[in-house]
Amino acid sequence: MKKIFQISLIVASVFALASCNKVYEDITSDKGFKGALVRNQAGSISYFSEVDNSITADIYSTVNGVDLGGPLTAFSMSSQKGFLLKGANNDQKIETLNSETLISEGVQGSFSNLTDLVAVSDTFVVVTQGVSGSENSGSLMFLDINNVGATLKTLSVGKNPTRLAYSRGKKLYVANTGGGAYPDSTVMVIDIDLKTVIDTVDLKLKKPIDMVLDSYQNIWVLCAGEGVQNAGLAKISYGTHEVTVFPFDNEGYIGKGRGGLSASKFGGTVYFVNDGLYSMQFDDTNFEKFFTGDAYANTIFDAIGVNPYNGRLFCAMDGENNTDGTLSIFSSDGLSINDDAKISVGKMPRQFVFVR
Repeated sequence: MKKIFQISLIVASVFALASCNKVYEDITSDKGFKGALVRNQAGSISYFSEVDNSITADIYSTVNGVDLGGPLTAFSMSSQKGFLLKGANNDQKIETLNSETLISEGVQGSFSNLTDLVAVSDTFVVVTQGVSGSENSGSLMFLDINNVGATLKTLSVGKNPTRLAYSRGKKLYVANTGGGAYPDSTVMVIDIDLKTVIDTVDLKLKKPIDMVLDSYQNIWVLCAGEGVQNAGLAKISYGTHEVTVFPFDNEGYIGKGRGGLSASKFGGTVYFVNDGLYSMQFDDTNFEKFFTGDAYANTIFDAIGVNPYNGRLFCAMDGENNTDGTLSIFSSDGLSINDDAKISVGKMPRQFVFVR
């Protein structure tokens, strides 16, 4: 039986480095945090340290002395600041953090119906706003990174925009999911300098639920489809915006509807969750199960992420009966880094933010 271990900031001498974060002494690293921050949607952030292989179940409350409070919808980091989108419905707030210490620098509100948030360079914070099943277009707002309460510009986008992706090539991508009687399965391309929509791409599939850029700046979109129809993976080529579709089989999308898509930084490999974890090279025409053995072949993870610094694959699962979730870490070859033991994180893990 695989054991579950929960460690609270253990500083193991065999792993320890000589220098520490001077602001937060218990974090052993030469530059502050080094590892993965896990956004737990129920309202916490866990920190896995790759310095000493320890886990802090709620690093935000450890550093700030208070709980986050309420659900946590999005988490994004720039080189200097981190941003949290928390709360729900008509009572949402954006909190600014110091990216090196995670100490809170203030909270701005009130926002309503925000669906995603991305820090664009060290200049803007971009958020999407929309409601599933509404006939109204959604919005994309550019917020001042130094004062997120100040809206610099608002653009009209598609119905129920749910995902954002930022390209270092000065473009921003918005996935419009729609909902109910008002479907929308497009990706809009935003020129960041001009702050305007320069293209709208029809995905040819339905209901985009997650989006990521590969190392060649192609955009990959995971689509849940409608029933067993029009589900699959869509690739939007960089520059031309040509769409290539990789449909799922007759069973359609089997995942949990929470997304589950990531890409390696240098290898050009895309990973996604459906009826198990799959991988695909950026220039390939077929995807295949990532795990060849029986242990994880059919595991439907709730969140995945690839550490861009070492290529390790982080996979998280919800706990049973509203208990804490668990984290498993694998090499790029699918070998378990933590000897198949599961690391306890917070409730409803949904996103990894890698820091170094």
